[in-house]
Amino acid sequence: MVLTLVWPASSRPYLAGSTDNNFMNLVLGYNGVGRVLGHNHYGTHVDVDPVVPAASQHHGGWGDQVQGLPRLFTGEFGFEIGWLVPAALLAVVLVLISRGRAPRTDIVRAGTILFGTWLVIDGLVLSFMKTNVHPYYCMSRAPAVAAMFAIGLHEMWRRRDDRLGPIGLATLLLGTAAWRCWILART
Repeated sequence: MVLTLVWPASSRPYLAGSTDNNFMNLVLGYNGVGRVLGHNHYGTHVDVDPVVPAASQHHGGWGDQVQGLPRLFTGEFGFEIGWLVPAALLAVVLVLISRGRAPRTDIVRAGTILFGTWLVIDGLVLSFMKTNVHPYYCMSRAPAVAAMFAIGLHEMWRRRDDRLGPIGLATLLLGTAAWRCWILART
């Protein structure tokens, strides 16, 4: 981003998708708020993505046209990352319960709040985007999902000597396996 901003516009290619060859217009307009609200870079409503052939958009092509929370668990989102999202969300809850009385400076709880918030906000944005959602958008969730699953497993293993640890660990692992089988059976 910085390189594009400092490079003189006269000696670099025109930024396709922007209205004025401005990188921030592209990031905040066409590929940012415009995609979330369903407007292209000219401020008009977009029913289909102009970059993707129209035939592939409505017949199992790029992105699932389902809108709302089911979008995260259907189509390519489902088998690419949706199979691990419930476990990551459960890990948020389990770790916050486990670390409920920890000091305010507890790094595990801070990481859980950080990655858990990222997971929820990113999921809501992707769920309710008004335009076509490409499968590669799920990469924005991958760090938060992986971090929360790992933090949850570690925390439950650390608490393996009390009741929360074994129950939480079994629920995370068996629940993930069952959810994954269900998602695979649907595809």
